[in-house]
Amino acid sequence: MIVHPPRDILDEKGEKERRLYEYLKDCIEEGMSNALMVAHMRHYEEEAVDRVLKYLKLQSLLSAERANELWKLYRLARAGRILDSLIRTYFSLKEKGTLKPERIEDLRKRLELAQREYDLEKMIVGIWLSDWTRNTCPRFVLSHKTEGDIVKFVSEAIFDFFEALDIKPPTNIGKLVEEGYKLVKKLDEMLKGDANRL
Repeated sequence: MIVHPPRDILDEKGEKERRLYEYLKDCIEEGMSNALMVAHMRHYEEEAVDRVLKYLKLQSLLSAERANELWKLYRLARAGRILDSLIRTYFSLKEKGTLKPERIEDLRKRLELAQREYDLEKMIVGIWLSDWTRNTCPRFVLSHKTEGDIVKFVSEAIFDFFEALDIKPPTNIGKLVEEGYKLVKKLDEMLKGDANRL
């Protein structure tokens, strides 16, 4: 017996959720990589993504292992986008000379709120996915002229941000940044492979 996702349930959250379901289903059937699927999923809210992945598993189109991997990558991208946004705001205020104590406190509160959903380590790893697929580096990097080691630059920028907010950074921050850099490079190569097959 084939289990189809109930149209009335999918439709209550709008046609966007149905389009996500159809897109991921097509990707699976055409043998596309997780990279292409996550690149599309990252624009949807978590509730919608979670529901669609469950429907795909119910239909035996998606294994539990692959669904978990997609969910993990999706969450990394979402977590990284939050941290990137906060760091961009921080540097913008710093460069304008308007980084006052109340603005620092606001940034700290926003980060603490984000940590209710994502841990700091995941945010750091995922920061490389914040502007992927357009760029393979965090968005905050684009507003700075960087030369040399991009991984070192990102590590130092994140450390600077945490220091300004008086937040103790993870002791392995350099390793986490390196992990995220390798991940985005891997995903980007997978995406290029998908493009060649289309």
